[in-house]
Amino acid sequence: MGFTDQSKSFLDRVKEITDPVHRLACLAGFSEEELALVVETVGELLKEGVPENEWWNYLEVVYPELAWYMTIPPLDSLLQEYFLSYTRSRLCDRAEKQLFEQAKQIAAGQLLWKFRLRDEVLERYKRRGVPVLWADGMGVEWLGALLGSLNKLPKVGVEFEIARANLPTVTECNRGWESEEQVERGVDTEGHESPYPYALVRQLKAVCRLARRAGELLEYSEEVIITSDHGLTRFAESSGGFRLPKGVEVNKWGRCATLPSGFSVETLPQPDCLVDGNRLVLLTHKRIHGCSGFSQQVHGEELLQKNGWCR
Repeated sequence: MGFTDQSKSFLDRVKEITDPVHRLACLAGFSEEELALVVETVGELLKEGVPENEWWNYLEVVYPELAWYMTIPPLDSLLQEYFLSYTRSRLCDRAEKQLFEQAKQIAAGQLLWKFRLRDEVLERYKRRGVPVLWADGMGVEWLGALLGSLNKLPKVGVEFEIARANLPTVTECNRGWESEEQVERGVDTEGHESPYPYALVRQLKAVCRLARRAGELLEYSEEVIITSDHGLTRFAESSGGFRLPKGVEVNKWGRCATLPSGFSVETLPQPDCLVDGNRLVLLTHKRIHGCSGFSQQVHGEELLQKNGWCR
């Protein structure tokens, strides 16, 4: 029997363990299949309401990157609660009503405008020639995983700042890189294309890969900037949506639209919608019905992005 056969046989037997805590303790995280099973098992533990202190130590051993992902650094209390809910919703691959209510609170409180524009933050570093790495699709959701990965690098100090993306949060409005060598595509690509639980495993791999690239650049530069063009949401479909009248040009993912002259903005649901000129963007997880695109994850959330720099 070859190693691959042994691995498959082992996984088949582990999957038969009914107690998710025992199952998690038996995993080693050597393969993508095992890591995917870890994601599913942690999702099961969360759904069953098993206290995290009963299984967290096992998770840190078998899949530390996932433990980093679930660890949200200190933020504004409402944001902290929201991203704790969101990361755990990703693991369960379903969102409870609480997540959507938290997103509405953030939109209603206009927290978006408390943060500086990402491009303004980046400008002073660009003038000094500090190298910039971009992560397509990496929103605040990934902050814990990125910090965990960077903190594993020797002699690296890390600071972060949350900043606003340009509206709408489509790549063409937020692309700041000049060459493909400056951008990590994995978070966005796997988010759009890969199903649960593999999307989370592959996206975490991309975040860790980005951290290693930053470490390589730090061999030649005192500082490195890591930033993103936009974030993603897994729950645009399950959050519900609304329809717009004929004549409104809707983005294919249903997250923004171009309004015709004279459109009555009073008819739009609040606090989900923001109108800037003739452009409509969604601030929560909702989606405009009638869009043509389908994706596992789409651009958006409350549109908060992340800027980080390490030195």
